[in-house]
Amino acid sequence: MSSTPASRIFIIGIVVEGGLGLLGLALAALTGLDMLGMLVPGRGGGATAASVARAAVGEVALGVAATIPLLAAFFYALRSQWPPLSRIRRTLEDGLMPHFAGLGLLRLALLAGLAGAGEELLFRGFLQSALALPFGEVAGLVLAATIFGLVHWITPFYALYAGILGVYLGALFLLTGGLIAPILCHGIYDLVALGVLHHRVRRGDAVDEHTAHRRAGEAGHLAAGVEGGASDVGENDDVVE
Repeated sequence: MSSTPASRIFIIGIVVEGGLGLLGLALAALTGLDMLGMLVPGRGGGATAASVARAAVGEVALGVAATIPLLAAFFYALRSQWPPLSRIRRTLEDGLMPHFAGLGLLRLALLAGLAGAGEELLFRGFLQSALALPFGEVAGLVLAATIFGLVHWITPFYALYAGILGVYLGALFLLTGGLIAPILCHGIYDLVALGVLHHRVRRGDAVDEHTAHRRAGEAGHLAAGVEGGASDVGENDDVVE
């Protein structure tokens, strides 16, 4: 039996995001970076089970709290009529999200979680750490975030937005010295964003909103045309008189 388009998208997403994580792990192993140490909180020779548990709780709490500013920005962008933001929203809702229409919440959660883990393993765990060795921590953060933005190019503004997100996640990585907080922050953000956009598209809110704005614009042009026509009639009447 052939798979549905949504199932194919799900499989592709799992393969791509999982592949990014495996690539990050492989490159870290080849270059001697301690990726395992980045994933184990409270690491160190004198670490105890209690200290590891306390560190894990702290990094999890920070990762969850760090999503709040990102989600605030997302919900603002969802309602903004600023052209760069509305263009991104239309691109995602009209071009991307219909492919996810057949996916349930569980598969969306799996995609979001794997995206958070896979992309953070590659871009923060390997790339930012590797670039920091010759260039320093700040330069490594900026360079990795720039590459992160470029590979998320949907529109120029979206690439800029993704680059800023990369700086935010990279700073979280430097602050904690590990990957738990960035992975959680990235995964939770992706899950909420995917879930909200998926719900809007399935309910038809996105289409209705875009249609309403288009019709409002058409009505405005029509009104302007009527006014222009009335003005022309008035001018012609003056000439006739």
